[in-house]
Amino acid sequence: MAIGIQAATHAYTQVADHNHATTSTTSNFQRNLGDAKSKDLVLKVDKELYDLKKEGRTREEKQKYLKKVFLAIHPDKGGSEEAVKWFNDWKACWQTWFMY
Repeated sequence: MAIGIQAATHAYTQVADHNHATTSTTSNFQRNLGDAKSKDLVLKVDKELYDLKKEGRTREEKQKYLKKVFLAIHPDKGGSEEAVKWFNDWKACWQTWFMY
């Protein structure tokens, strides 16, 4: 029983750490950015990334999604430089966690 509780506590801590760090990153991003479109885009992408992780998608599906996100937020496709910067910062911090 103790192993189950430890595993659940560890999983909860990882999720809480992700939520806190992402919220902090997103909050800092929002404070430094006046562009509502980019804010909305970043919040939507962050939620989708977290949902995909929770769903247990395959590594290939996740990789495809990361490419799709990058194209969607790119300034040439209607996104913004700020959103691309946030996504690159997110990947630097969270990509390993997301992929496994």
